[in-house]
Order: sequence, then C-alpha cells, then structure tokens
Amino acid sequence: MNKRINSHKNIQELNSYLRDNIPNVYKEFKVVDYIKNDEVILKGKFGIVKSTKARLKNGFKPSVHSAINKTKYCVNQFKEIHGDRYDYSKVNYNKDNKKIIITCKEHGEFEQTPNVHKNGSGCMKCSHKEHHGVYSLKNAEKYKKEWSKENTFLYIFDLYSDEEVFRKIGISKDYKRRVRQIKRGCNNKYNISVALASKMSLYDAIKFENELFKNECFPQHKPKTKFQGYTECFNPIEINYE
Repeated sequence: MNKRINSHKNIQELNSYLRDNIPNVYKEFKVVDYIKNDEVILKGKFGIVKSTKARLKNGFKPSVHSAINKTKYCVNQFKEIHGDRYDYSKVNYNKDNKKIIITCKEHGEFEQTPNVHKNGSGCMKCSHKEHHGVYSLKNAEKYKKEWSKENTFLYIFDLYSDEEVFRKIGISKDYKRRVRQIKRGCNNKYNISVALASKMSLYDAIKFENELFKNECFPQHKPKTKFQGYTECFNPIEINYE
C-alpha cells in the first residue's frame, strides 16, 4: 500500500507549475494530496480525481474516467447542464456510451447515454412537447385554463459569429439551460446573449410567439450551422418589448 506524503511544499510546487505552465488544467483542478509513485489527488468542479504528475505536466486534463466516484462526478456534470430538472438517483455510471436511467419529474424514467445527456439532450417527451407543435395556437385555446396558470419564459436570444448575426425566439421553462443547449448543439459556433427573457403564462407566451412569427416585419433567417430550434430564427431588427 502506497504511503501518502502529506507535504504542503510538494502540493504547492505542483499547483504553481500547473498555474504557470498548464493553465487549462489549473483553471479547473487543484492538487490537494500527493501520493508516492507519482500519483496525485486533485479537486475539481465536479468532484475528486486521481492523476499523475507526468500526465498533468503533459497537459492531460482529468475527466470522469479518473474520478474517485465516477457516478457522483457524472451526475454533477449533468446538473451543471440541466439544473434540477431531472432526478439522477438511479444513475449508475459505467461508460459514456452505456445507457443510464434518468427520471424526468414530469414523464418518469427514460434511458440515455451520458455523453448524449451531457450534450444537452433530455426527456424526449418534454422535447416533443416543447419543439414539435404542442405549443400551437390551437392547443393554447384548448388548454387555455391550465396553461394560463403554468409559468414559463418567452425568450429572444441574439446569436452571432464572424459570419452571421441573427435572433432566435422560443419558449422554455429554463431559458439559461436553453442557452447551454444551443451552444452545445452548434458546437459553440455562436456567441449568445439574452435580449429578452420574460416570465409569463404559457398561454400568453404561445400567443406572443405566434404573433411575432406571422409578422412580415420579422424575416426568417436560416443559420449556416443547424441546431435544435434553428427554424425559429429571424434577422435582427429593433424590437419594442413593451
């Protein structure tokens, strides 16, 4: 059994080296313990990981695969992306491409691979409800009583890159999560800023969104890089949010 070297000097020296030479690793991880035979313990944003001095000095960033508790580490990654939208009590992480059980608080259990979930995907029933015609004027009138009591956000995002500038409109219960989803969906091709995030009833949000879409003053824009919801984009113009 390896004997731990509880040396503050060794830890401080390695952290200083990472800070000065491997800033991309130091930004996310700090050495907290030193083990004989070149092994070190680091504390990161999502949990505790193990690595070696050699790997760190070669720029290899620790990941879920080197975590002491892989399931806990993976769940913390999920929560950064999805917040508290899902219950992860049945998650048992093994590999990024091996399906796990995730529980949607609205629709129940579903299976998904960790890498897909970390890319922003989630419950397909929720996705269908939000992006495939359920939020229509017809359904808004049909469920007016229920949807008038259900809160959501109507959002307008400004998206821009070196090649194009446009806006996206949509409805989401968590607009910050939606920003993260779009960024992952387009591989960070676009910078995104929130032009509007107005909390209102789902009924009012659907009515307002449809009014914007049918207005000829809002010419549709087709992004060069597609992502979920890319059909709900238009060219940037001045909008009166009052």
